[in-house]
Amino acid sequence: VSQYAHHSRTYLSRWFRRVLWETRKNYQKLINMATKPQTTNEYFNSLYLLYYVLLWGQIMITSVLYYVKNYLGEWETFSGNSTLFLVIVWVIYVIAFSVIWGIKNMRLKNINEKTELKEKLSEYRLILITKFVLLEAPTIVSIVLYFVSWDIRLLLSAIVMIIVFIGNKPDKNKIIESLNLNSADKIRIENPDEIVAEIETKY
Repeated sequence: VSQYAHHSRTYLSRWFRRVLWETRKNYQKLINMATKPQTTNEYFNSLYLLYYVLLWGQIMITSVLYYVKNYLGEWETFSGNSTLFLVIVWVIYVIAFSVIWGIKNMRLKNINEKTELKEKLSEYRLILITKFVLLEAPTIVSIVLYFVSWDIRLLLSAIVMIIVFIGNKPDKNKIIESLNLNSADKIRIENPDEIVAEIETKY
């Protein structure tokens, strides 16, 4: 079991490095791209896609590590006080929420000064992307530390954070309310075929 556990940890370590490498490669592809108009449907579908990809990633990592732990049984892990890990996770979580709150308020002030709907929605997309990433980060940290220490409190913390992430699904009505749109822009954003935003693309 010990040897198999070692191979499992090696495999997961390589898998995490692979994910990070792919993320970096995809980020590089976003550089120097042209812009492409987006309809209301396309805009919200792209937000939903990002949301579900990040949510599914958290659930998959949590499920895999939980399965590995229960299938292989416990092996030699961190022998210190894992309560410190728990404190670190929740400190990161509080900091993440504080940063999200600060960025959202700061950017919303800038958005309200803009007059074009395309500019407002593009800026708001950045707010959502930042929020999703910051909400996901402490969850991943909690899951990894659970894998290191097998402290069930870290797993439960990750589950709570995933539930909070689920509650932050993009919503058209919330976006309209947050952006304080005028009547004309509200009518435009309710039309699924209306061009309301732009996105960077290679093509």
